[in-house]
Amino acid sequence: MARRQIGRTEVSVKGMLYGKEGTRKSNTAMQIATILKKDGKPMKVLLLDLEYKAIEGYNEAWLENQGVNFDNICEIRTRDLSLIHILLEKFTKGQPIPKLDEDDKIVNGEFELDAEGNPFIADAVVLDSISVINDLLVEGRNEIIKKRANIKIIKDGLFGDEKELYLENVGMQFLDYAKLKTKALKMVRDLQAVTGKHVFFVARAKDAKESKLVNGKMEQIDLGYEIMDATSFKFLPYEVSLIIHTQNINGMVTYTVEKDSTGVNVQGSVLTDFNLSMYADYINNMNRNQLLKVKSYEDNLVNAKNFTDDAEDSSKDIKLATYEFIVKTCKADATKGAIVKGYCKEKSLNLGTPDLLSIEELIEIKKMIEK
Repeated sequence: MARRQIGRTEVSVKGMLYGKEGTRKSNTAMQIATILKKDGKPMKVLLLDLEYKAIEGYNEAWLENQGVNFDNICEIRTRDLSLIHILLEKFTKGQPIPKLDEDDKIVNGEFELDAEGNPFIADAVVLDSISVINDLLVEGRNEIIKKRANIKIIKDGLFGDEKELYLENVGMQFLDYAKLKTKALKMVRDLQAVTGKHVFFVARAKDAKESKLVNGKMEQIDLGYEIMDATSFKFLPYEVSLIIHTQNINGMVTYTVEKDSTGVNVQGSVLTDFNLSMYADYINNMNRNQLLKVKSYEDNLVNAKNFTDDAEDSSKDIKLATYEFIVKTCKADATKGAIVKGYCKEKSLNLGTPDLLSIEELIEIKKMIEK
């Protein structure tokens, strides 16, 4: 593998959203389509809809209301693992998405087109859902077991098709399943190595349970929390940079940030108004230097009076970045917004007039909401 140039690679967000039905996980993942790239052009999204319902009804209306041109979304509904593998390979290599006929066969030499009429080269992919791929692998395994069972029934009197099936499959079918699973795992892992492109896995959730011996009988005990429903992909939480757990609590959808390596949201935060647009600046690598300057300024605040004229210009950037961080955090988290509002009232500060606030005051507010 070639040497990775630290700090020079393009930013990629690899996220996972999991939750039970009706918790807007598909809608949340598709919010990537609302983000403009650094050049001002819309994000082109490859949606592999294995659930066959990712952007119907509410989701479709919401995206349309956000001004998304659906020609910049290439939605393909399939459960053909071989086709999924080909499409993801095209995505990872930055190649155009091939056109499919009515039977999901690739039309040689023809490509899907984007809103500008160009061959569709995706900037992001949404795989909805990884749980279906897991189910397909389980179904494949069960079919293998079923075939072997039938063979055993007749093994004392084999003839015709049964004999041929036995000769072809015994000792090989589990090997075929292992190959299928290995290919599926590699397909998902290859997405993690892509730079400059964004990947979002959607997964169902299920109640976590464990088997316990109760009164002489084995019973499934509910552990009181949810886990991702895709046992074949247990490695995913360790490899993605963002994990959002969506839940419906008393009729309100909440978004728990279980992991956020981007630093945009605090790990463990429970939000009621989560939107991937929060990550627009990170995705476009626009505020990376400003965020570093904020941290540096906080660590060296005692030396602030010694800034040169050039440093004063840098201070303005720091102040703007800090103010933007506070506003975005308050909008995304109502609880923190209320805390900031109370603090500003107590200190007679007005966030509506940032020019009248000092950078020291803004940093104090930032520190408070980061606790």
